[in-house]
Amino acid sequence: MAVDFLKKLGSYIDMVGPNVCRRRGAVAPWLGADYRFPRGQAERALNDVRTQLGRKNLSLSTILADAEVYRAAFLFLHDLVAHDELLQACEEEPDADYLVGVRALIVEGIETWKEFESRFSKPTKKTTSSASAGLQRTLRKLQQQVAALLADKQALQDKLAVAMEALSKGDDAQHLREVAAKSPEDAQVSAIVADLETDVAAAKRKMLELAARLPKVYHWESGLGDFVYEEAFLCAVVGFTADEQRQFVSSLEYFAADRTHTSLKSKRIGQRDLHAPPRSMMSRASRELRFAWKHANSVVTIYYAWRRGDSRFGQSEA
Repeated sequence: MAVDFLKKLGSYIDMVGPNVCRRRGAVAPWLGADYRFPRGQAERALNDVRTQLGRKNLSLSTILADAEVYRAAFLFLHDLVAHDELLQACEEEPDADYLVGVRALIVEGIETWKEFESRFSKPTKKTTSSASAGLQRTLRKLQQQVAALLADKQALQDKLAVAMEALSKGDDAQHLREVAAKSPEDAQVSAIVADLETDVAAAKRKMLELAARLPKVYHWESGLGDFVYEEAFLCAVVGFTADEQRQFVSSLEYFAADRTHTSLKSKRIGQRDLHAPPRSMMSRASRELRFAWKHANSVVTIYYAWRRGDSRFGQSEA
């Protein structure tokens, strides 16, 4: 006998509503282990569901469609080939009724039955994390990243090379390149390095200020956990205008309260992006701004931010 595993997904309940969820909960026990009606059972199931719900006009086509929802979600979690086909179908048929369970699993960040079981098979007894604890963890990680960046001599050398290239039209450009190659301790090079170090420190300070404004924990229907912001995301956002930064802060506050918020229009990233791992999600911070994220083990990692139409990402958006 099948079980109504979709009712455990808060995003699924939000998508279909309590009445549909109740009806499908009555249909699910009539399905077989493969989430199909056994031969000759659909009519019996219809009579039983009509009695449970008190709906004499409920049609056979309705409960057959309900079974298709469970079947698609079941295949998504168990069959690798069907999994990829259903992902494609979600992109091509974003409003198809039979894919609502699959869309909910995608929003929840669940790709396999093993992931589903690890999330829901055992009730997790988590003590409520305080916002201050989440902030401390985030800032600790950011401080480590900042220290690593400032200690990265190769990154500084690369920036110096860019600075020298920018001076290539000047009379002293060739001399400066020779000095950099032969005498790194030369006063001119040292001055450029000092300027670059100041710029890096200023950028890191802005990143820390931005991190302090961003939400540190999420409170979703499926539970709560921490936000972690990758340095690439913070670095990208501090490069945007002050108004765009406010839009990111505002959208992430919505995201922290409800990942299915309609303004976010979350979807899976259609191709592998060097800034985010496979199977990451993309959400909107505004009409033009996007950010990449992934949810795993009660942690949401925000990887990168960009403007719509950035050719480096190749995301097709209507």
